[in-house]
Amino acid sequence: MTKKFTDGYLNQLIVLASVLVSSLADYAIDDVLCPSMRRGLVPLPPGPEVHLSDNVAYIIDGNTSVTSITITNGASLTVLDDHRRPIFLSLRYLLVGENGTLQIGSESCPHRAYLDIELRGRADEPVDHPGFGHKFIGADSGGSIEIHGPWKLAWTYLSTTIKPTDSAYVIVTLKDSHRGTWRAGDRIVVASSDYDMEHAEEFDLMPCHECCDDQIKIRGPARFTHLAVTVTGGVRLAAEVGILTRNIKIHGRMETKCYEPNKCRFFDYDTFGGHIMAAHEIRVARFEGFELYDMGQQLRIARYPMHYHMTDDGGYGNYARQLSIHHCFSRCVTVHSTNGVLVEDVVGYDTLGHCFFLEDGNERDNRLNHNLGLVTRPGTLLPSDRDEEMCLALTANATVHVPDTDEECKSVSTFWITHPANYLTNNSAAGSLGYGYFFLFHRVPTGPSAGSLPPFHSERSPLGSFVGNLAHTNLLFGFFIDRGVKVDPPSAEDPRDFLALIDLERYQPHVDRNLSLPRVPAIILDFTGYTNYVGVFVRGGDVWIHNAMLSDNDVAVQMSSAPSLPYDQGSHQEVKNSVIVGRSSAIEGWSERDVPNVGVEIRDGPVVIDSNQFYNFPDDSQRRSYAIGFYPQNSGQNSPANAVKFNEYFDVDKILFFGEIGGRSGSYFGSYDLDGDLTQIVKLVELTGGRHGIWQRHAVRLDYPLISNDVSCVAHDTYKLCQGKCFGQLYVNVTSRDVKMAIEDVTSRSEQLILEGVDRNDKQHPTTLQFQPVLTANHKYRISWLCGAAPGSVNFSLHNFAIDSFVQLEIRYPPRTALVNAELYLLDQISGTVTHLHSLPMSPSPFAFRRSWREAQYFWDEASCLLYLWLQTTWMPDGYNYCAKDGCLFVNVVLDVTY
Repeated sequence: MTKKFTDGYLNQLIVLASVLVSSLADYAIDDVLCPSMRRGLVPLPPGPEVHLSDNVAYIIDGNTSVTSITITNGASLTVLDDHRRPIFLSLRYLLVGENGTLQIGSESCPHRAYLDIELRGRADEPVDHPGFGHKFIGADSGGSIEIHGPWKLAWTYLSTTIKPTDSAYVIVTLKDSHRGTWRAGDRIVVASSDYDMEHAEEFDLMPCHECCDDQIKIRGPARFTHLAVTVTGGVRLAAEVGILTRNIKIHGRMETKCYEPNKCRFFDYDTFGGHIMAAHEIRVARFEGFELYDMGQQLRIARYPMHYHMTDDGGYGNYARQLSIHHCFSRCVTVHSTNGVLVEDVVGYDTLGHCFFLEDGNERDNRLNHNLGLVTRPGTLLPSDRDEEMCLALTANATVHVPDTDEECKSVSTFWITHPANYLTNNSAAGSLGYGYFFLFHRVPTGPSAGSLPPFHSERSPLGSFVGNLAHTNLLFGFFIDRGVKVDPPSAEDPRDFLALIDLERYQPHVDRNLSLPRVPAIILDFTGYTNYVGVFVRGGDVWIHNAMLSDNDVAVQMSSAPSLPYDQGSHQEVKNSVIVGRSSAIEGWSERDVPNVGVEIRDGPVVIDSNQFYNFPDDSQRRSYAIGFYPQNSGQNSPANAVKFNEYFDVDKILFFGEIGGRSGSYFGSYDLDGDLTQIVKLVELTGGRHGIWQRHAVRLDYPLISNDVSCVAHDTYKLCQGKCFGQLYVNVTSRDVKMAIEDVTSRSEQLILEGVDRNDKQHPTTLQFQPVLTANHKYRISWLCGAAPGSVNFSLHNFAIDSFVQLEIRYPPRTALVNAELYLLDQISGTVTHLHSLPMSPSPFAFRRSWREAQYFWDEASCLLYLWLQTTWMPDGYNYCAKDGCLFVNVVLDVTY
């Protein structure tokens, strides 16, 4: 972080004060509504440690330097609001306790005079308060704190592009009127609009008599382009502009360089700032209209610029709004075990760690509306805050565990949301070294909130809302919903840090969080994303992207369900009615990543890509580019229910691309031979002018062995189009981790497909392995086992097949194998309950198998050690569910293979 508060900036504050002198007409004079004009106010008593109590109303009416102020027992404190008398207050802390009140301004009479509050203290000094620490303004149980500054336009978008210039000034038009609240001497920040968040720039405002209320004059030069353009498809790329200057300033007193114990190996500047905390059973905690800088502390948790701490339902009626938080050292606004608070019109700029931060996984019904976060940098407090260097150096169990930094850390986010039952509207995440919006799930609430909610509350709760939000210039993901954190401390069995990111939790929103009740789709509505690595990533149950506007991302959308069976039966992901632009003319150059430019990338499924418009995917000599493809190096399955339908394509060289080995993006695709790479499939649905109106085909990877000799499948670029075919999956579960499965289509005399197993490195299921080849209905297949002992227990099931489809299998076993048992059972995907139906009687021969006789039939040829199996779907699949509503029908075959 670069320190930008120089003597020049302080001079600008003097300019501000002179402007405020001329604003007497703005003042309210109601002695009831204006706290500093109430009758009977008593001047603050002298002394280094000031204790206010006994129902007396006090006022600070001049420059003041004390050690501390404590307000309790009916006492109140305000600050003189007189445009002729700017006030400077310096102290180590101010604490509002039981039945105490701090009130600076009010909603109807905001404090308009200049007020500077400096919080003093060093990290190497004794703690001032056991709960609040050093350098703070705090309100504890029973306390009331209100700070109200005047309204300013908090932030808006550019309406005209700023181009690099050496000019002494530039007149800029804004999207919204600032109504005269942005004045000469103010300082603003303009976000980057390209791939580099460091291209955000700060500017001073100059007098501009010729400007309208939606214009400003900025002092040049401008070093970078800041866009305000509408590109192909109607996607708007416009840099945000935020106000940094307010007449009320709260800040820490800082040293000129870092000193221990402030983690100076990571920072060469002092990161021990001030903080504001409203804690526990507060009466009122309302904050608006002021500036915070040099706030937050990297040394300790719970020391943030603005912090609602463990108030439970104390957030209702309280708010943090119209705040300019910048150049701070630990987050922007933290909502910790608090429900119902409003965070609105806050600018969070150039900060360390997650900026807008929900903490323990039990925070609900909070409203984050129209906030701007930009230039979000890594911090040290949590594994997810840290960059690679911090992650490796700060892991708690370094002697026995070297963290996987990509999996456990490196996820700093502008909006960190730990419970979906919150409301995010019209926010902008305009540049981070990690993520814009990260929705993750605590299996149980953590920290001091442990036990406050039952398990799975977060990952099964419906989404509050996510509407009209924007993300750009994020190094990794614009919007991300997936994953969880480790909720217990390091142990011998799992040495990962407490709160390290883990790949376990999946989002499954249902009515009343009950998986037996209807699913509740989480709809990401009207989202805009550009110049991110990935614009949108979703995984889990029903998460739907509707009406998105996406442009100039490396990958616009990645969608995923689960490597094997979907976690939430019947669910799917979809992107619908969206505009996806590969490359616009507005953004110069590419990001520096060695990846293709992709519109939507499918990973397992079911994924539906419906009624979207794709623009500008030129597959040129510089970079591979295509509208729809598959996530490469995929060890999972691919659902035949994946569907691409009713989309439109403009200037798209490749609509579908099924990957490559080598070539322009070879390192991205890798060896391209894992199970999920081999079994890529998607259904294409298009409108036609013909009699039937709709034309359906399947696209399958070009070299997929099981259709190699199928004459009904026609080669097209990197895939084959198969007309009139019915595809499904054969699900094979074996009690072995060492074996591979080889399968060939006997009916079409195909080549052999060799599968290693779905998600072979899955540590949660160390004794079993799944294979999920995509098969053609009503064909016969031959299976053999490779690279290890043949499995003694095998479970077979047909998934995603139409009713009355069948598959006949011939499975080879080694000599002297003996059949022990074969039975039919039903697996409930929700509860995991297994209902044993009956043992299967053996057919007299494989030639006696009869269609539509029963769900499964088998024959064991003892002489040749061949198992013949007939599987048939007799129930209609339930929507996007892999199986019927009542569950998945399985055949379990047990054999003695101890040869």
